[in-house]
Amino acid sequence: VLDVSGQAAGIDISASHVGIYGCEIIGDESTTYGIAIRPGTEHVEIRENIIHGMALDNQSNDSPLAYGILAYGSDFSDMPRHLMIESNEIYGVAGAGISLGSWTEEVMINDNYVHDLIPVDYLGSPLSVGVQAQFANNVEVDGNSFENLVIGSNLLFSSGHVSNNDYEGVASYLTVT
Repeated sequence: VLDVSGQAAGIDISASHVGIYGCEIIGDESTTYGIAIRPGTEHVEIRENIIHGMALDNQSNDSPLAYGILAYGSDFSDMPRHLMIESNEIYGVAGAGISLGSWTEEVMINDNYVHDLIPVDYLGSPLSVGVQAQFANNVEVDGNSFENLVIGSNLLFSSGHVSNNDYEGVASYLTVT
Protein backbone atom coordinates (compact mmCIF):
# COMPACT_ATOMS: atom_id res chain seq x y z
CA VAL A 1 0.00 0.00 0.00
CA LEU A 2 1.35 3.37 -1.07
CA ASP A 3 -0.49 6.19 0.67
CA VAL A 4 0.59 9.31 -1.22
CA SER A 5 -2.04 11.52 0.43
CA GLY A 6 -0.64 15.01 0.89
CA GLN A 7 1.78 14.44 -2.01
CA ALA A 8 1.32 15.77 -5.56
CA ALA A 9 2.20 12.44 -7.17
CA GLY A 10 2.38 8.72 -6.63
CA ILE A 11 4.83 6.74 -8.80
CA ASP A 12 6.86 8.39 -11.60
CA ILE A 13 8.27 6.07 -14.27
CA SER A 14 11.13 7.49 -16.35
CA ALA A 15 12.87 4.20 -17.25
CA SER A 16 12.14 1.35 -19.64
CA HIS A 17 11.31 -2.28 -18.78
CA VAL A 18 9.39 -1.41 -15.62
CA GLY A 19 6.48 -3.24 -13.99
CA ILE A 20 4.16 -2.10 -11.23
CA TYR A 21 2.11 -5.05 -9.92
CA GLY A 22 -0.35 -5.53 -7.09
CA CYS A 23 -0.12 -2.15 -5.35
CA GLU A 24 -2.81 -0.05 -3.79
CA ILE A 25 -2.10 3.63 -4.43
CA ILE A 26 -4.13 6.08 -2.35
CA GLY A 27 -4.25 9.81 -3.04
CA ASP A 28 -6.28 12.78 -1.89
CA GLU A 29 -7.11 16.39 -2.85
CA SER A 30 -3.34 17.12 -2.93
CA THR A 31 -2.55 14.34 -5.45
CA THR A 32 -2.65 14.77 -9.25
CA TYR A 33 -1.85 11.21 -10.34
CA GLY A 34 -1.29 7.73 -8.99
CA ILE A 35 1.18 6.57 -11.68
CA ALA A 36 2.85 8.63 -14.42
CA ILE A 37 4.70 7.12 -17.39
CA ARG A 38 7.07 9.79 -18.71
CA PRO A 39 8.35 10.55 -22.24
CA GLY A 40 10.79 8.15 -23.83
CA THR A 41 9.92 5.06 -21.76
CA GLU A 42 9.32 1.64 -23.34
CA HIS A 43 7.92 -1.71 -22.20
CA VAL A 44 6.08 -0.62 -19.07
CA GLU A 45 3.48 -2.87 -17.43
CA ILE A 46 0.93 -1.64 -14.91
CA ARG A 47 -1.09 -4.66 -13.67
CA GLU A 48 -3.46 -5.63 -10.88
CA ASN A 49 -3.26 -2.36 -8.96
CA ILE A 50 -5.96 -0.48 -7.08
CA ILE A 51 -5.70 3.28 -7.59
CA HIS A 52 -8.00 5.85 -5.99
CA GLY A 53 -8.42 9.27 -4.41
CA MET A 54 -6.46 11.57 -6.76
CA ALA A 55 -8.28 14.93 -6.90
CA LEU A 56 -5.77 17.74 -7.61
CA ASP A 57 -6.08 19.21 -11.10
CA ASN A 58 -3.01 19.09 -13.34
CA GLN A 59 -0.69 21.85 -12.10
CA SER A 60 1.57 21.76 -15.18
CA ASN A 61 -1.13 22.85 -17.67
CA ASP A 62 -4.70 24.13 -17.71
CA SER A 63 -6.35 20.70 -17.50
CA PRO A 64 -8.92 20.32 -14.70
CA LEU A 65 -8.20 16.56 -14.54
CA ALA A 66 -6.51 14.37 -11.98
CA TYR A 67 -5.44 10.89 -13.15
CA GLY A 68 -5.28 7.35 -11.90
CA ILE A 69 -2.67 6.51 -14.57
CA LEU A 70 -1.10 9.15 -16.83
CA ALA A 71 1.23 8.44 -19.79
CA TYR A 72 2.53 11.12 -22.13
CA GLY A 73 5.30 12.01 -24.54
CA SER A 74 6.67 15.31 -25.77
CA ASP A 75 6.40 14.67 -29.54
CA PHE A 76 6.54 11.84 -32.13
CA SER A 77 10.20 11.14 -31.37
CA ASP A 78 9.81 10.92 -27.58
CA MET A 79 6.68 8.82 -26.98
CA PRO A 80 6.18 6.15 -24.34
CA ARG A 81 5.88 2.89 -26.32
CA HIS A 82 4.73 -0.67 -25.68
CA LEU A 83 2.66 -0.03 -22.59
CA MET A 84 0.43 -2.65 -20.95
CA ILE A 85 -2.22 -1.35 -18.55
CA GLU A 86 -4.14 -4.42 -17.43
CA SER A 87 -6.47 -5.67 -14.68
CA ASN A 88 -6.36 -2.51 -12.57
CA GLU A 89 -9.20 -1.02 -10.55
CA ILE A 90 -9.41 2.78 -10.66
CA TYR A 91 -12.09 4.76 -8.83
CA GLY A 92 -12.71 7.98 -6.91
CA VAL A 93 -10.36 9.99 -9.15
CA ALA A 94 -11.38 13.50 -10.26
CA GLY A 95 -11.66 13.42 -14.04
CA ALA A 96 -9.65 10.65 -15.72
CA GLY A 97 -9.03 7.00 -14.89
CA ILE A 98 -6.38 6.32 -17.57
CA SER A 99 -5.02 9.20 -19.64
CA LEU A 100 -2.66 8.92 -22.57
CA GLY A 101 -1.87 12.62 -22.58
CA SER A 102 -0.20 13.43 -25.87
CA TRP A 103 2.04 11.21 -27.95
CA THR A 104 1.94 7.54 -26.96
CA GLU A 105 2.29 4.42 -29.10
CA GLU A 106 1.42 0.71 -28.86
CA VAL A 107 -0.70 0.87 -25.71
CA MET A 108 -2.85 -2.03 -24.55
CA ILE A 109 -5.54 -1.15 -22.01
CA ASN A 110 -7.24 -4.43 -21.13
CA ASP A 111 -9.51 -5.86 -18.42
CA ASN A 112 -9.50 -2.79 -16.17
CA TYR A 113 -12.39 -1.77 -13.93
CA VAL A 114 -12.77 2.02 -14.02
CA HIS A 115 -15.70 3.28 -12.02
CA ASP A 116 -17.21 6.07 -9.96
CA LEU A 117 -14.88 8.81 -11.15
CA ILE A 118 -15.57 12.30 -9.85
CA PRO A 119 -16.75 14.64 -12.63
CA VAL A 120 -14.79 17.89 -13.07
CA ASP A 121 -15.97 21.06 -14.78
CA TYR A 122 -14.65 21.21 -18.35
CA LEU A 123 -15.84 24.18 -20.42
CA GLY A 124 -18.99 24.44 -18.33
CA SER A 125 -19.92 20.74 -18.50
CA PRO A 126 -19.18 17.81 -16.19
CA LEU A 127 -16.46 15.45 -17.44
CA SER A 128 -15.20 12.11 -16.21
CA VAL A 129 -13.55 9.69 -18.64
CA GLY A 130 -12.39 6.10 -18.25
CA VAL A 131 -9.71 6.14 -20.99
CA GLN A 132 -8.60 9.17 -22.91
CA ALA A 133 -5.93 9.60 -25.56
CA GLN A 134 -4.60 12.37 -27.76
CA PHE A 135 -2.20 11.79 -30.65
CA ALA A 136 -1.92 8.13 -29.68
CA ASN A 137 -0.92 5.50 -32.22
CA ASN A 138 -2.23 1.93 -32.05
CA VAL A 139 -4.23 2.03 -28.82
CA GLU A 140 -6.25 -1.05 -27.84
CA VAL A 141 -9.06 -0.62 -25.32
CA ASP A 142 -10.48 -4.12 -24.84
CA GLY A 143 -12.43 -6.02 -22.19
CA ASN A 144 -12.67 -3.16 -19.69
CA SER A 145 -15.63 -2.34 -17.43
CA PHE A 146 -16.66 1.31 -17.23
CA GLU A 147 -19.23 2.31 -14.63
CA ASN A 148 -20.66 5.66 -13.50
CA LEU A 149 -18.69 7.97 -15.80
CA VAL A 150 -19.54 10.57 -18.42
CA ILE A 151 -17.37 9.06 -21.22
CA GLY A 152 -16.04 5.49 -21.46
CA SER A 153 -13.25 6.18 -24.00
CA ASN A 154 -12.28 9.52 -25.54
CA LEU A 155 -9.77 9.07 -28.39
CA LEU A 156 -8.74 12.37 -29.96
CA PHE A 157 -6.64 12.27 -33.13
CA SER A 158 -5.68 8.70 -32.28
CA SER A 159 -5.63 5.29 -33.99
CA GLY A 160 -6.45 1.85 -32.64
CA HIS A 161 -9.60 0.02 -31.63
CA VAL A 162 -12.13 -0.20 -28.85
CA SER A 163 -13.97 -3.51 -28.35
CA ASN A 164 -15.63 -5.90 -25.88
CA ASN A 165 -16.02 -3.32 -23.10
CA ASP A 166 -18.90 -3.24 -20.61
CA TYR A 167 -20.70 0.00 -19.75
CA GLU A 168 -23.07 0.86 -16.93
CA GLY A 169 -24.15 4.40 -16.07
CA VAL A 170 -21.98 5.85 -18.88
CA ALA A 171 -23.41 8.71 -21.00
CA SER A 172 -21.10 8.21 -24.01
CA TYR A 173 -19.37 4.90 -24.69
CA LEU A 174 -16.87 6.33 -27.18
CA THR A 175 -16.00 9.75 -28.56
CA VAL A 176 -13.46 10.13 -31.37
CA THR A 177 -12.06 12.75 -33.72
